[in-house]
Amino acid sequence: NFAFVADEYQSKTYQLQVFPLPQLLGFTIVATVPSYTQLDNATVTNTGDLTIPVGTRISWSVDAADADSLFFVPETDERIAFSKKNGKFVLNQRIMETTPYTLFGKNAYLDTVQIIKYTFTVIPDVRPTIQVEQKQDSSQYFTYYFKGDIQDDYGFSSLDFVYFLNDSASSQVRVPLEFSPANAHQQFFYMFDFAQFSKGDVVNYYFEVFDNDAVNGYKSARTV
Repeated sequence: NFAFVADEYQSKTYQLQVFPLPQLLGFTIVATVPSYTQLDNATVTNTGDLTIPVGTRISWSVDAADADSLFFVPETDERIAFSKKNGKFVLNQRIMETTPYTLFGKNAYLDTVQIIKYTFTVIPDVRPTIQVEQKQDSSQYFTYYFKGDIQDDYGFSSLDFVYFLNDSASSQVRVPLEFSPANAHQQFFYMFDFAQFSKGDVVNYYFEVFDNDAVNGYKSARTV
């Protein structure tokens, strides 16, 4: 309670009510990364700025004071409410793109008060690359040797030598090649004998590799 006084004048008594602000006392985030990346999961405390692979699942556990509700609000999306479990606010979200976000709190006195801002920075799964050199046998003119180099951020699901005759791509033949699925940068070698084809046949061929992206689907690269 307070009043204003000047000389012999005193105002009536006023009352100032102070409402409690929702606030964070502490929180933990568990980042569960997609298993195909072979990266370790991460647990952080009292920071919400994380750099994570695309498709990582984020699990929050928050201690808050003077908060009846808590909301996760991405910059370009609607707010998502935390649920309450064992006295803590909890939330699970799969993060697919870089996401600036804000945490808002709510109580009986104040509605959706901004508490803090953070950013999830997402590392995308990039397309694989492939390069191949070829060399003709010096005595067996229909025999060719190939040396290839493939690279990806996390690994591969398939590697094929593909050929077809006379622009008939619908009748292509795929020959699986050996590779190491978990080795992100590796070389391969292959030999092919074109003597099996008839005179006048036009043989089209290329090498194609697919990555192991289990979040957005396998992406491929092929030689020209």
